[in-house]
Amino acid sequence: MNAGWLAASAAALLVLSCGAHSDSDGAPQSSTQGLTEEDDLFGKHCSDRTQFGGDATHQNRTCVVGQDLKKTISSAIYDPFVEQEVAEHPNAALAIHYAMPLTRRNQVFMSRKSGRFVPCDPPGSGQPAPCGQQNTEFIHWNMVAYDNDDGHLSERWTFTSDWKPFSVLGGRAFEQVFQSALGRRVLFVPGAGGTVHVVEPKHGRAIARLNPFGTVVDPAYHVASPLTVDDDGNLYYNVLKADPDRRLTQALLVRIGANGRYRVVDYTALTPGAPAPTDMCRGSYVRPRDPLPWPVMDANGAVVPPAPVPCLGQAPPIDMAPALSADGKTLYTGSRAVGDRNYAYFIAVRTSDLSLRWSRSLRGLVHDGCGVINAYESDPTEPSPCRNGAPFGVDRTTGDDPAGAFVDGDTSSPVVLPDGKLLLGTISNYNYSRGHLFTFTSDGEYLANFDFGWDVTPAVWRHDGTYSIISKDNHYFDDYLTTGTYGPFLLPQLDANLKLEWNTKNTETKMCKRDASGNVVCVEDPEHAGGFEWCVNAPAVDVRGTVFVTSEDGHTYQIEQGGRIVNRQFLDQALGSAYTPAILDRYGHTIALNAGIMTVLGSD
Repeated sequence: MNAGWLAASAAALLVLSCGAHSDSDGAPQSSTQGLTEEDDLFGKHCSDRTQFGGDATHQNRTCVVGQDLKKTISSAIYDPFVEQEVAEHPNAALAIHYAMPLTRRNQVFMSRKSGRFVPCDPPGSGQPAPCGQQNTEFIHWNMVAYDNDDGHLSERWTFTSDWKPFSVLGGRAFEQVFQSALGRRVLFVPGAGGTVHVVEPKHGRAIARLNPFGTVVDPAYHVASPLTVDDDGNLYYNVLKADPDRRLTQALLVRIGANGRYRVVDYTALTPGAPAPTDMCRGSYVRPRDPLPWPVMDANGAVVPPAPVPCLGQAPPIDMAPALSADGKTLYTGSRAVGDRNYAYFIAVRTSDLSLRWSRSLRGLVHDGCGVINAYESDPTEPSPCRNGAPFGVDRTTGDDPAGAFVDGDTSSPVVLPDGKLLLGTISNYNYSRGHLFTFTSDGEYLANFDFGWDVTPAVWRHDGTYSIISKDNHYFDDYLTTGTYGPFLLPQLDANLKLEWNTKNTETKMCKRDASGNVVCVEDPEHAGGFEWCVNAPAVDVRGTVFVTSEDGHTYQIEQGGRIVNRQFLDQALGSAYTPAILDRYGHTIALNAGIMTVLGSD
């Protein structure tokens, strides 16, 4: 698509000025009920959570002191279909990413599903197709506004979008997140056809539909990322265009200016060094074609490359939220070859015109495969050994230098750190799906890494003239061969150079749930003798550095500096353990997500 400015309708120009609203077909109309100062929700507050990651830098930090986790204050359902969704998954998992709750002063905004879930018969069979999570015809995605009276939530209004989740994988990836964003005076809500609904946040009035792709809502376009908005009201997000068989035909970065003008650029223009769609990428070994242990080697001790695969086009992973520099002049995003995720790029774009500043390949940044993370086959305790004689440091799954990768269903998003450095989470197979956190300069120069980066957008705590990074460090298979259990599961705090400051280990060994009377009933769970995963994709940290985070064991934890757990509150059994964000509201309450229920926790 031409990256030039697209003509904007007069109605769109009204959106953030005198106001407009949409009729049921999305056709903009003028409005005599424009936005007023009251619609500003009484101004900006330092505790506001306006989008995924808290703000456009994604630092997940706040100015408030978090309350002690002593009790549940209120709750609200955001997914009434959790038990049915878990039943459809082959591993009884809740493979869904849920939105970060948004806050503006004394209001909370959260997504909620409604409608009717169409189960498969039997559950998990995929028949009669479409069924389960592949049938979204009867499910609706809504934004709900709550008044927050010192932690007590009362529903104010509901806005129903025509957005539907999109996946090119056809089955078992995490269901796409429905993530809105708060501008200063409006709520931006993802819509069908790559569009965005503009909603007045105090009363839920529909103002307009923003459509960068013409006057008709084209179902070929899909909003593919959380929405990112800057302080001036400029909006950024990713869009994927697909044919009726869900094959990608175009990947686009969209800017909708506060003046209502649209700009769209193809990701092909943002990844000039990437392999062409018709090129063949290296690929990965697969079983049973490629005999273990990997990498495959010939009689002369040389690595035999995997069978190559078509690279296909470049596209951003579904659920990665673009981030903005502190001055709003640069946008950071990512892309990877659809046919081979190991050809991934970190991208910096000028926000003024979406022109490319730089594009950084994530291949060859680390050399920690065979002989480092993966022992050789002569070590009987190694769960995923490298073939004896394999080159030191290579990725056992490719026989090549390791690469940071992106996948759909991973919410890891760029973070702009307080000193302007950049933080980016990636995934990789050879280190047991743990991935890496990478840091870069603002010019894209690689600096350092930490050996875990999958599905996490860390929180940043500023202190003493520097800052610390709170992430997670789940070791899925380290203890499995020796103990038969998974773990350990750690919550680390890192310094500005990604060096460990402290760790908190999950030591819970009991599986707990609430009975019909609401009482907590727990039993020892041999599978979790090594603890439970930290089940969060975005932790919360208060102004003191106290961390508030959820776990697969069903608790929300309060962890003080140094790593000591000082309080925890049980919510419910973490059905399927969907990775969810946690936030703090303006009063210091923790708002946590678990099993389809949003819960407000605190001391008063």
